[in-house]
Amino acid sequence: MHVSLRWPDGSRRQIYSPSLVVADHFAGGASYPPDEPVGRLRVCTLTA
Repeated sequence: MHVSLRWPDGSRRQIYSPSLVVADHFAGGASYPPDEPVGRLRVCTLTA
């Protein structure tokens, strides 16, 4: 699964996750407070 991230400074980065669990914890087009994605990614890592 390819995921496109947009950072607070406006830059973008595309990443790859071999697990679809990322889709369970992030909504396409959604914005999250700066500290929230770290927690969500931690859960994804533990789940996958």
